[in-house]
Amino acid sequence: IASYITELIDVMIADREAGAEAYTLLLAGLTTLEEPSILSAPFLPAFTLLLLSCTGYEPNVTECQHCGVFIGASEGPSVFSPSRGGLLCPRCHDHGGMTIHLSDDTVRVLTKATTISPANFLKITTSPRTARETRAVVTSLLSRHLTRPLKSQAFLEQLGAFSDSHVDGPQGE
Repeated sequence: IASYITELIDVMIADREAGAEAYTLLLAGLTTLEEPSILSAPFLPAFTLLLLSCTGYEPNVTECQHCGVFIGASEGPSVFSPSRGGLLCPRCHDHGGMTIHLSDDTVRVLTKATTISPANFLKITTSPRTARETRAVVTSLLSRHLTRPLKSQAFLEQLGAFSDSHVDGPQGE
């Protein structure tokens, strides 16, 4: 996992100036990996979400990416458009191409990434459904911004580290 997060940072900041934020995130990630007792299941999606944020590709979860209207927490099921990089309001949910339906808990997690320290966010615990939905969001955004495939990802996939990427889990999660 350490090689994955290191390679991910390397690829995401390639040909850019890396700010202190990226190195702080890498340090927080490696420190969290050293403490298996606090390593949570959504660690990889959480790390990836933080990296997307520090490289300017964080998902927009506050306004519709088609019409620009503010999206409140109580507006019903949320629809995320990877091609637009954020949520769509109920009126525009058909204007985003392939979309991912998100629970309110997942939207809260996506919002929390920018409001708490990286070290604390990497220790976040969620329901299995929220972990899968978060993984689906970050995977879809990564696929749009990576300049090359990650070698370490293939190895981690063989180990089953990404087995939580299927979003539609059993009812009741």
